[in-house]
Amino acid sequence: MTDSSVYCFISYSRQDTTIARWLQNQLESYKYPVALVTPERQPADPARLRPIFLDTTDLPTSSGTFWDDICTKLDRSRYLLVLCSRASASSKYVDKEIARFIGEDEGRLDQIVLAIVDPAINLSAPTAEDLPPQIFQRWGRLSARNHPLLYPKEGESRTDVRQRGLMQIASFMLGVEWTVLYNRYLIAARRALAWAATVGICTLAAISVSLLWALWKERELTKFEREVFPYSLVVGYVDNFLSPLLTSLEKRPHQPRIIIALPASYEELNHNARVAYYKEQAGKAGYSAEFRKVETSLPRGAETAIIVPTPPYYVDKQMDVYIDFASTVAAFKHVIEYKKTNPAYAKTSSNQMLLEYAAEFEKSVLTELAENHAGQEKRVVFVRSPAAALAVLAGKE
Repeated sequence: MTDSSVYCFISYSRQDTTIARWLQNQLESYKYPVALVTPERQPADPARLRPIFLDTTDLPTSSGTFWDDICTKLDRSRYLLVLCSRASASSKYVDKEIARFIGEDEGRLDQIVLAIVDPAINLSAPTAEDLPPQIFQRWGRLSARNHPLLYPKEGESRTDVRQRGLMQIASFMLGVEWTVLYNRYLIAARRALAWAATVGICTLAAISVSLLWALWKERELTKFEREVFPYSLVVGYVDNFLSPLLTSLEKRPHQPRIIIALPASYEELNHNARVAYYKEQAGKAGYSAEFRKVETSLPRGAETAIIVPTPPYYVDKQMDVYIDFASTVAAFKHVIEYKKTNPAYAKTSSNQMLLEYAAEFEKSVLTELAENHAGQEKRVVFVRSPAAALAVLAGKE
C-alpha cells in the first residue's frame, strides 16, 4: 500500500458519533513529539496527527457510490481506529470496513486500534454481541493488547479517562511509549494552569506576578522535573499493572513477595538488557525465572516473572516470589536526553538524573500502594542490582 495519505480512518456506529467526532478533533489537533517518532511512523502533516478520516465530516461529494468512496479512503489509510460498542458490533458497515482494511492476506491486522467506548462490553470473555464479527473471529490474536478504555469507571473523571485513552491511541500509531505522551499532556496542562493563574494575578499587582513567576520557574525544576514526571509514570504502572496484579494475588491463601528491579544507571535503561542480566545472575545463583501471565481484572492480564524454584526461605511460608522490571521507566531516557541538550544541565550526569527519577518513582509507587492496598506495600521490595534481588530471595532483606 504505497498511498497512505489518510493517517487514520475511524470506523464507528452512528450511535457513537459524539465520541467519534471528539476523537477526530483531538487527534488532528494533537502536536506530536516529532523528534521521538521514527520517519515511517510520522503522518504527512509535519506537526499534527492529520488527516484523520471520519465519514460524516470528510466524505467527498463525488459521482462514485458511498461504498466506493469509503473503500478508497480505507485503502489509503495507514491505521484503522475501531470504536467498539454493542452498537458497532451489530453494524454491517463497521464489519465491512474492518474486512476491507485487513484485506485477504490480513497484512494490516497489526495496524488496527480498538478503542472501547461501551462499558457493557466484557473484554475478559467477549461474546459475538460485544465485538464486530471480523474482530471477534480474530480475538485470539488481539486479546493480549492493551485496548484503550474511553469511558470512566466509578470514581474516575471522564476527562482524565478520555485524555489517557487518547494518549494510548496516539502511542500505538506513533510508536512512542504512552506514558511519555501522557507526561507531555500533564506538562502542557500544568503550564496552561500556571499561565491562567499568572494572568489573573496580574490584575491584582505586578509585583505579585514577578514573584509567582520566579517561584513557578523554581518549582518547575524541583517539583515538576523531579516529582511530577516520575509520578506520571507511576500512575500508568500502578493502574495498569501493579494494582491489578496485587488485587488478583490478594485472593490467594498465601500472598507472595514482589521484587521490582529498577535501573541503577543510565545504561540500564535498556529494558531487555536489564532483564537478561538479572536472569543470568539468578541462573548463576541456582535460580531460574519464567514469564507467567497472571489473570487480573484487566482484559490482557498481567505478565511478570516468577522465580523457579521458589527459594527455600519462602517454601516454609508457602509463598511464590515474583519479579518485575517496570519497563515504563524507559521513558526516563527520553527526558534525560532532552534535558542534556540544555546548558543548565551540562554538569549534571545522566546517572545522577536517573537516580533522582528512580528514587521518586519508588517512593510514589509505595505511597500509591499504601493508599490503595493497605499493608500490601510491605510485600513489595525495590532493588537496583541482582545482588540485592538475591538477598531478598535468601530472606536477608
